[in-house]
Amino acid sequence: MISNKFVCMDDFVRLGAVCVSWQSVTVEHRNREFPRQVPFLMIPGMHDNTGRCFHYLCNGEVYNPVMDVPSEKYCVSSTQGWLVTVGVDPDFKVELMNPFFSVENKIELPPLMSFDQHETVEELSPEGYMKRTVLSASPIRTSDYVVMTIYGAQNKLAFTMPGDKQWTTIAHEYKCFNDLIYYKGEFYAVDSEGTIIACNIKDHSQPKMRMVAPPPSDGPYRKNYIVESLGELFQIRRVLEFDFDGCCSTYNTIAFKVFRLDQCDPIKWVEMKTLCGQTLFLGDNASISLSSSDFPQCKPNSIYFTDDARNLYGLMGPHDIGVFSLEDGRGQIVEPNPLIGFKGLMPSPIWVEPTLEHGRK
Repeated sequence: MISNKFVCMDDFVRLGAVCVSWQSVTVEHRNREFPRQVPFLMIPGMHDNTGRCFHYLCNGEVYNPVMDVPSEKYCVSSTQGWLVTVGVDPDFKVELMNPFFSVENKIELPPLMSFDQHETVEELSPEGYMKRTVLSASPIRTSDYVVMTIYGAQNKLAFTMPGDKQWTTIAHEYKCFNDLIYYKGEFYAVDSEGTIIACNIKDHSQPKMRMVAPPPSDGPYRKNYIVESLGELFQIRRVLEFDFDGCCSTYNTIAFKVFRLDQCDPIKWVEMKTLCGQTLFLGDNASISLSSSDFPQCKPNSIYFTDDARNLYGLMGPHDIGVFSLEDGRGQIVEPNPLIGFKGLMPSPIWVEPTLEHGRK
């Protein structure tokens, strides 16, 4: 009864550390569902930039994962605790990998070469070919799940299911997509202008796509995100500032604009000056919203963001990392010390949700 009350996985693990009998309870219930957890920030190795370490926001410590993340693979996204990795072999092998599992921690997906391509993978960086990847459900809970991704130079949508040998591209007339989530039984995506579309994959051969909402009226921005927060749909618009010194350009995030889709008027966006106590995590991960009251280590009404603009930072390395605060309705950038030290390192940091070791079959 006590273990079922825990919201934080840390407390659940500590319960099992008390004694053998308490540990047996946590082992028996380790497949229970938890609410969204404070993600780890996966960062380059502290000494050589080739390995991966995990920075835990809750206590500021850095951990090595249960299974080392292969340094020879690109980590291009994360969803529900699973990393999306791309190999550099001739077929550019794609896998889901869970760094928190010691067994059954890899799921093979169709390779990059199986996409319906108008450009060859060799013309692009394998690291940036798949921009955002999202699961409809956790593979450890069901075999009936869909993987959808934004891919290619034109940021198209494609999906795959267990057993598929290739990715299926979804035909549409919308402009290149920026972000993607799974929401109320459908995949929702936002394009470069801020238009929201929904896609239903019930029929594998003919996915249904519909427009949900037009863009907010405040004008286009460099990057748009969508996230489910408190059961509602939010669009987050990232404002970048560019500087060119004559030989190269740099950029920094200077603000975020937050809009909530009006449930009474589904084509109306309401600009928000607060996140209602929630904390958002944005970047190469599937966007996360969690309650700061459940996790007081997180700043309320704030957006923790990482650099996800590979086409802009090139060989210079990601550097645009920080926290944007909407506290008291005043938007401002705040950079906590744990993040500053990782600026400029390659590969790009990614938020990854922790998952408990699942029961062996």
